[in-house]
Amino acid sequence: VMIKSHKATRSKLIKRLKSDFKIGLSGMPIENNLMEFHSIMEWIRPEVIPSFHRFRNRYITYGWDGKISGYRNLEELHLLTSPYILRRTKEEVLSELPPKIYTDFPLEFTTESKKAYEAICNEFLLWLKDQTGKNWQSSALEKMIRLRQFVEFPEIVGFDKLNNVKLDWLKDIYSVVDKLVVFTFFKGSIDLLKKEFNTDFVLTGDTPNQNRIKIVDRFNEASKGIFLLTDAGKFGINITGANNIVQYGQFFNPAVMKQREDRLHRIGQKNVVNVLSPYIIGTV
Repeated sequence: VMIKSHKATRSKLIKRLKSDFKIGLSGMPIENNLMEFHSIMEWIRPEVIPSFHRFRNRYITYGWDGKISGYRNLEELHLLTSPYILRRTKEEVLSELPPKIYTDFPLEFTTESKKAYEAICNEFLLWLKDQTGKNWQSSALEKMIRLRQFVEFPEIVGFDKLNNVKLDWLKDIYSVVDKLVVFTFFKGSIDLLKKEFNTDFVLTGDTPNQNRIKIVDRFNEASKGIFLLTDAGKFGINITGANNIVQYGQFFNPAVMKQREDRLHRIGQKNVVNVLSPYIIGTV
């Protein structure tokens, strides 16, 4: 289901459509918080689910910072909505799917790259200390993005001449497999990888919706290729023509990582799915 966000324009437009029957399909109806479930149910059975504000007051608790801190009355919510949910768990279909094997690949920075990374860390720590007693204008998470970009591709943050150990590792992997699906977090990483591997199999948030399935179909039929995706491709596509996925750019939400993997690990996949996770020791 692509209507989990109340604020998204797509959700607002979809909810204006009139129809005699409504069916919501989702592998993960709650990815971040319970309000996503409300948004889906509000469209399917608006007469069953409380309004937005009543739902928040009845089932959600908030912390001092205004963010969701917990939930309450969940048994009541379950009784209210369960008659309208048909759930088939992953465990129930695992017998129809091949195994999934996870392999971590610890990598180490070169001396020069380590010094550059530590310099960015120290700059970040000085900024944190300077925020004491201030009304923060930008969050620590936003500041950490530069560290994450450096780990994916030093070039994104201006370090053009440093050796990229993760890229070298990826080249080695691709030299021994015919097809590889690579997920990253940053669009900048996609642009650099596309140039490095000279591939047309690319899917990002900028890819027009009408072209996405065509790209996936071409890749599934190809005998050799590397497919580059941001998290814009973690929903609604079946990449069963390959069985090796690289988590080139990690994400803090495990649900996102699972969604990426399951583009390959789904009905129609005939081979063991290998989830390859390179990471650089001692980094974010």
